[in-house]
Amino acid sequence: MTALLAGAVLSAAPVLPAVPATAAGGGSGASSAVPCPLGLGPAMTLPVTVTPGKGRLRVSWQQPSDWSGISGWQVATVARPMATAPVTWRAVKSAAACTTVSVTLKGLVSGTPYEVWLEADSPDPVIAGAVVTVQVARIAAVTVR
Repeated sequence: MTALLAGAVLSAAPVLPAVPATAAGGGSGASSAVPCPLGLGPAMTLPVTVTPGKGRLRVSWQQPSDWSGISGWQVATVARPMATAPVTWRAVKSAAACTTVSVTLKGLVSGTPYEVWLEADSPDPVIAGAVVTVQVARIAAVTVR
């Protein structure tokens, strides 16, 4: 058995299948037609909107209505085909229930397709001070302009 230290971060390997991104032509974030997700559970994914720009991707999703257990979010871009560079994660603060959460990921290479991974952080119910990270979306490659 492996001992975990307080403050440790546990991360599930990206196991969700990649799904196509919701296109957001010139819009600003997720469509209001998308219902507010109730919460996160096993095998649940969140609808995510990815808007490509010059050297950047804007990623948006709705904070679930039962958000009390989500302490924050982690977002990463992964170049396809997968490069040898490490995956860089960006921390995003949790928001009020049913509001749109957005982050712009900059410094990406124009013309390169990127997958977007979204993970939710929540306090570990067993280990005080530890955080459990669960992947809630894996978006198929979107090409940066």
